[in-house]
Amino acid sequence: MTNRFIILCLLVLVSITNSSSLASNKFAKFIVWNENRKLTWNDFNAKPERSYTNMEEAQTVSSIEVGYTSTNKKIEITIAAKFYPNLSWHYSNINSSYILQHEQLHFDITELYARMMRKQISEQVKSSKDKSKYNSIVKKIMNNWDNEQNAYDDQTNHGANKTEQLKWENNIQLRLAELDNYKSK
Repeated sequence: MTNRFIILCLLVLVSITNSSSLASNKFAKFIVWNENRKLTWNDFNAKPERSYTNMEEAQTVSSIEVGYTSTNKKIEITIAAKFYPNLSWHYSNINSSYILQHEQLHFDITELYARMMRKQISEQVKSSKDKSKYNSIVKKIMNNWDNEQNAYDDQTNHGANKTEQLKWENNIQLRLAELDNYKSK
């Protein structure tokens, strides 16, 4: 029920995928967060990594990808919460729906922060002149997202604390609902 996150933003993905065709193949397949599409164990296709000292049972790799284009002072920003099947794994003998729900909530937290980013950028970034605001928002939200992912695993003991797990599930669902206008489409 443990999890390790690799935080990826578009710039990191571009540099990695340009430097290695192997890495490119692993990032080529992804699932964009969708409220009607929950993760299944069949989505976890990477080979389990046994090098972790805490003997993780599964790992979800997700990212918030941000794209920015500017033409004639008009900007277009794309933000996507993505899950990477070829980087995410679980031990084949682990098929617990409870552990899968813990992993799903990691992906839901990624979507929550993508929504926060969409909201803040739509409210504060109006033209290409606002590039520094854009950069500041992205940096702050990515940092907060990483902190919340770590807090989630710490407070739930990677899902082992069922009382805390339920609190987190309720809290994240409430916060997602509050930002429903900014959900992934």
